[in-house]
Amino acid sequence: MENPDPFLVINFGNSFLKGSSFISSDKSIKFLDFFKVPYDPHSEVDIQNRVQDLILSLEKKEKTIFYSAFIKTGNEIGLRKVKEMNFLRRFFKKPITASEFGKMIETCQRESFLEAKNIFHKEKFILAKAEIKKIIVDHQLIENPIGVPGRMIFLKIVNLYLPQKFYKIIKRTFSELNIKISFLL
Repeated sequence: MENPDPFLVINFGNSFLKGSSFISSDKSIKFLDFFKVPYDPHSEVDIQNRVQDLILSLEKKEKTIFYSAFIKTGNEIGLRKVKEMNFLRRFFKKPITASEFGKMIETCQRESFLEAKNIFHKEKFILAKAEIKKIIVDHQLIENPIGVPGRMIFLKIVNLYLPQKFYKIIKRTFSELNIKISFLL
């Protein structure tokens, strides 16, 4: 049996910062604790201070140190953008190449980025996370289209865009606490 690995899930909501701690070992995840604090999502100092308070409170309560955290943002901070596109292949009897699939992803991401740009207006933003959620080749759901022939390719990608200012605060704060972060969609 391996050593239990404690981790955090932190949700940045409209006016509350919610933190849950868990411990994972072998094939199970056990809930440890929950902590909630009010915060101002528009104040750099408040975000940084409240995140640190929340983490230190959970560490003290659980008598542990966290090295990883999963970050979830609400729609008031981040933008989850689902982009779905169909691609009709000219030479459909030939297998899809990595280069061809890469171009499909690029096209999908470019369209998603332009839509996000319209929503963020002049505010600088960053792509914090991207996931391919679905690939369908000729009406068949598949995991990897490379090497598969097909006429119609459907691609669904979900992106998480965050204001650049918020992203930098989060990265800096967790880096100072030596906690590796991953964003949740």
